[in-house]
Amino acid sequence: LAVAPGLFDRVEPGLVLEYADMQRGIACLSAITEPMLLADLQAAIDRAAAGGKVAAIGWCWGGAVAFLAASMSRGVNRAACYYGTRIASFCERMKPTVPTIYHFGALDKSLPPEAIAKIRASDPAGAFHVYEGVDHAFTNHERPSYNAAAAALADRRTLEFIG
Repeated sequence: LAVAPGLFDRVEPGLVLEYADMQRGIACLSAITEPMLLADLQAAIDRAAAGGKVAAIGWCWGGAVAFLAASMSRGVNRAACYYGTRIASFCERMKPTVPTIYHFGALDKSLPPEAIAKIRASDPAGAFHVYEGVDHAFTNHERPSYNAAAAALADRRTLEFIG
């Protein structure tokens, strides 16, 4: 069972964005409070739990949402965070309570080495992978930063990690 919550629905129901709409997405994201996000996330986790163990997986902002799920939600067994840029700010006040795997691109300017080190310090038990020669969104085949080999390796590691 897979659940993909419509986290922007509180702001604009049914919203579907293209990458060209990045500013609109940021505006919607900014309108979502942490309590709203946590409530919607918990509802998605509760629904997914009907299928068994729950793994929270996310990319970019979703990577930070997966980190929140691992840190603040009930019912999550594991989490996978792909280049979650906001994790560095969240880890100042929370840390995962379940096993968490992280995937970062070594060339990602939005997550420089010091940000990754900060995240690693907040979750020393986490499984960290930094992919050399790749940038942000390296698993997204629609972006110029896509790297098939790194994406396949990250996905394989995630599948092995969540079991």
